[in-house]
Amino acid sequence: MEVLDKIINVAHFFKSLLGPGYTLGITDLKRFVWYSEGNLKLGIKVNDPVKPGSIAHEALRSAQRQVRFISKELHGVPFMGVGVPVTDQMGRIVGSIVYSTETTIVDKIQEISSDLEERIISGTSEASELSAAAQQQAASTSEMVKNADEIKKELDIMREMLELINEVSVATHLLGLNAAIEAARAGQHGRSFSVVAGEIRKLAESTRNNVDKTSKNLDAVNKNIAGFLDNIKQISDVTDSQASAIQNVAGILQDLEESARQLRGLSSRIIN
Repeated sequence: MEVLDKIINVAHFFKSLLGPGYTLGITDLKRFVWYSEGNLKLGIKVNDPVKPGSIAHEALRSAQRQVRFISKELHGVPFMGVGVPVTDQMGRIVGSIVYSTETTIVDKIQEISSDLEERIISGTSEASELSAAAQQQAASTSEMVKNADEIKKELDIMREMLELINEVSVATHLLGLNAAIEAARAGQHGRSFSVVAGEIRKLAESTRNNVDKTSKNLDAVNKNIAGFLDNIKQISDVTDSQASAIQNVAGILQDLEESARQLRGLSSRIIN
């Protein structure tokens, strides 16, 4: 028992080093020979037997380091227990050293990091969906701009046609006027031709009036389309910016997800 006696002689130094957050105990093969309780109250006393299935018992039985996590249902707080076998100079197991410490903070870190990771994963998924929707909207907006440009081109062609028709109607009106003058000179022989010339002038005048009305309507439509194009292009710029911003947010969320995963892994390593 010389080895255990030496350990017991310095055990209080180890307990002071660990601090009040740790409970430290030493056993021989059957009972606790030294025990110092910390903040965690397990109700163990010197000379209490090593209970079957306990951390000390498993360390003695397996001759290996034992780590066990106990839920808060047993003692009101979650804690971790560690036990290692003690051997003499001949390599024979003569006892064990066990310590326990609360894992409330570490458990809370793991809980928070797990919850954070889940929320970030959900946020990343939503951001990806928003990004895809924004990109689709940007594509649709670009297509609308393209279609509106095509309509504007068609309107320009129609305006050119109307200008041509207007030129023809003016020329026709002049021809009708000249024909009326010549019919008047012909006197009785040109009366019927004068009627035809009058009808030609009326038709030319009517055509010119209709061309003017249609031209004004086209001007209004063209103006509206120009305004529509400006608005669509502004929306397109905003949509492109939103898509880019959402992609950046998704990238940041992925980085946060990795950080949360690392935090959870570090908290596990702390208690191990």
